[in-house]
Amino acid sequence: MNLVLQVVGPRKSGKTTLVTQIVKELIELGIEPVVVKQTKHKLGETDKGDTKRFLEAGAKEIWLLTPNGIRIQTTTRPSTCRIISSIEGVVIFEGGKGLKVREWYSVVTWKNEVQKALYWKPNTIADMGPEDRAEEVAWRVARITLALARARLSRSLFHPSTLGKLLITRALPRSCRGESQ
Repeated sequence: MNLVLQVVGPRKSGKTTLVTQIVKELIELGIEPVVVKQTKHKLGETDKGDTKRFLEAGAKEIWLLTPNGIRIQTTTRPSTCRIISSIEGVVIFEGGKGLKVREWYSVVTWKNEVQKALYWKPNTIADMGPEDRAEEVAWRVARITLALARARLSRSLFHPSTLGKLLITRALPRSCRGESQ
């Protein structure tokens, strides 16, 4: 089970600054979020050395284990919904303004009222405009996220279908089905 917080807004509106502050606030509250960022930029080091040789040999997935982390590269990109659905816990997703997933909460960053209206989603829990400080917005968002996570956990613990959900593979949220990105 996860709780997804999607941060959306136009370029240079403070999304990354806000996500960074939300991560810090959530960690202070005892929550270690996973951050997923969608970008139009291609991977930078994909075709060098051994990785290039593995790709040329036909490998579809390569896991690069390093002393300070891991990088996974695939030749195909699963849908955003599929990736996020596979992550447990609190997920902060930066980007994906075109995705409309009812189960996700959103935070909107904006530079003017037109953008605010354009990026607003039904489950928006906060917004950050040009006069707002990222630290203050992040403080509020972290506490709302903590309350939502606690409520979701308590509902799932007492829901009759919890055992059944533990025994079967998790399905994609209904509103993610058919999503191609």
